[in-house]
Amino acid sequence: MSLFLLISVRFHDGRYHGSGDWPPSPARLFQALVAAAAKPGLDASRDTLGWLEKLGAPTIAVPTNKKGRPLGLFVPNNDLDSVGGIANQIITRQGKKGTAIGFNRTGKSVQPRLFNASVPLLYVWRLTDDDKGGEKHAKSVCNIAEGLYQLGRGVDMAWAVGEVLDEAVADERLENYPGAIYRPSQGSKGVTLECPQYGSLKSLMERHEAGSMRFHHIRDEKGKIVRTEFSNAPRPRFRSVSYNSPATLLLYELRRTTERGAPFAPWPLKAAAALVRTLRDSACERLAPHFEGSGVVDKALIGRDATEADKKLRIRIIPFPSIGHPHADHGIRRVLVEVPPDCPIRSDDVAWSFAGLEVAEPVLDAETGEILSSPVELVKADDDSMLLHYGIGEDRASRVWRSVTPLALPEDARRRRIDPANKRKEAKDGKERIEEERNACRAVMQALRHAGLREKVIGLCVQREPFEGKGERVESFASGTRFSKHQLWHVMIEFVAPVSGPLVLGCGRYTGLGVMATQ
Repeated sequence: MSLFLLISVRFHDGRYHGSGDWPPSPARLFQALVAAAAKPGLDASRDTLGWLEKLGAPTIAVPTNKKGRPLGLFVPNNDLDSVGGIANQIITRQGKKGTAIGFNRTGKSVQPRLFNASVPLLYVWRLTDDDKGGEKHAKSVCNIAEGLYQLGRGVDMAWAVGEVLDEAVADERLENYPGAIYRPSQGSKGVTLECPQYGSLKSLMERHEAGSMRFHHIRDEKGKIVRTEFSNAPRPRFRSVSYNSPATLLLYELRRTTERGAPFAPWPLKAAAALVRTLRDSACERLAPHFEGSGVVDKALIGRDATEADKKLRIRIIPFPSIGHPHADHGIRRVLVEVPPDCPIRSDDVAWSFAGLEVAEPVLDAETGEILSSPVELVKADDDSMLLHYGIGEDRASRVWRSVTPLALPEDARRRRIDPANKRKEAKDGKERIEEERNACRAVMQALRHAGLREKVIGLCVQREPFEGKGERVESFASGTRFSKHQLWHVMIEFVAPVSGPLVLGCGRYTGLGVMATQ
């Protein structure tokens, strides 16, 4: 049975100030372990650290977090070299030359990550089966970990505990972890983190030694120091590894479970928002009693009292109409529940809250009590082939996307309303229509940025009519939503490079609107 090395890191405060990477990269942890071992006895630990740098990239588990408020700091700008090292040549705040170096300052922004300090960060390495001394080295790493005192910036005080576990226990620890799991992947997507490699320990030692000789004196023929030169220490050697922490996707089907064969129960396309609202509220009722009024469920599912930083933690319910064939009726038969990796509610709890939800009650004859229509329930899907039409799956990314349910755009992108009684007088000319479409296109670009998409757009089309014959005009989706029908637009987008799904855009992306499908 395979063995695993697990290092649990806990922070004294639930804050992490390290810049550039989240989660804290394995390279940061490796440097912290080297610092912990840099005391009498380092020679005995050198072989162990050399063994650790050769292991594969670890799996990382981090607690649910959000970004704190940024803080602006100002530090002296060490730019004496730009004026030949002459301090009185620096321009002060008053625009005069002087030695007030403190006035020549550079601003920097520090924005911590906030999380529950009681939840540790986990780093899990798998030991190779052919490594005979692996268990011995792993136990030595555990001893070194006890000396860890900091991870990130100097203010990020922390401590660590190492363990050597068998495969079943390690899997259980990760399965029950209340946070996001980052696993190394072969692709280029996800988060890129630095990891130790062969030679990392040597490069850190060389960097430390070079740091004590950064200033070099230049002397003349008589031995007099004429100037002092500064040189940076060499950078440590690490390798970049892509970590993919994808959202958990839960696919369900709408079926009449009490009828023979449990047939599909298609939901009207134009009532997509009503379906999402029904499922959302029912799931909240199931989950809320287990969170003791903490507000976590309302924030994650409904968005109540959610801040801008909480949006990435929200659960998204996406209705999937049946498409992919000219005669497909676009009825909603499937629903995808997307649970982000940092969601404060565990994905298996979310799966339980949606499984078996009653979407529509049975219809009874008022006089005879006969069941005219059996109940519609949400059941786990066995067939996920419909996901291919929505860009989900291996090699299913697409350059061209078209909306199935319209995008809800901000007020400044709405169309002008025309009074039906005065259609001729209030009719729009071509110039006004073009301006409305331009405003809508600008709003779509903003919606892409809000969705975290940075791929270049080379084609964009907005209209009120559906792109397929069985679709619905935008006006029919407004009923029961907070959006005016004049804010709704069908959109087609062409990217310069393929984009993976699910792709849901606009202000109504949590209400079933803005669902995009591949062309």
